[in-house]
Amino acid sequence: MIPSILATALATAIGSGLAGKCQVFQPFLIASGIVSTIGCGLILTFDLNQSLGSIIGYQILYGVGTGLGVQLPNLVATVTSAAEDVSTAVSTVSFFMLLAGGWGVAVTDAMLNNLLLQKVPHYVPGLDGHAVLAVGAAGIEDAFTGQVLEGVRLAYLDGLHAGWALGTAAFGITFLWALLPRWPGRLTAPTGAPGAKGMAADVV
Repeated sequence: MIPSILATALATAIGSGLAGKCQVFQPFLIASGIVSTIGCGLILTFDLNQSLGSIIGYQILYGVGTGLGVQLPNLVATVTSAAEDVSTAVSTVSFFMLLAGGWGVAVTDAMLNNLLLQKVPHYVPGLDGHAVLAVGAAGIEDAFTGQVLEGVRLAYLDGLHAGWALGTAAFGITFLWALLPRWPGRLTAPTGAPGAKGMAADVV
């Protein structure tokens, strides 16, 4: 997780700064959708024998993709809204971003748990999936050994793959949404607002 967190933080600072400097957001939003989809898709290929280099590299790629786009919605809402509407626009964007994050965590957790219950008896006949859930991911090496541990790990991997697949699909959808604004998605204040240059924001 550390490589993805660091990459996200760095890409967020760079991407937001460049978008503000260039006064456009759509190229960065599209790049974010592409890179994050590829990065999450590569993470989807992880197996039990994954090399350390690919684990770190794929997380960095994913982090760069998410970082490039994560602050853009609030930036667009702030810049392209009239002064009296900024608080409403930013709070609405933040609400839906947090809602999506909460939904994603809840859904992927449910997918992982349900797949564990299904897959544990498949990989380790006679072992109850509820026992694995009770132990938790951090305790499986203390609770199981040998082929049983291998089967439990495979069951966990199937559950993680489901969550990663959902993430890959979600990032792919963000790329499609990034195509909706009128190119190149200029960061300009509304006509008549203080500091505006007489141009309406190029946002659909």
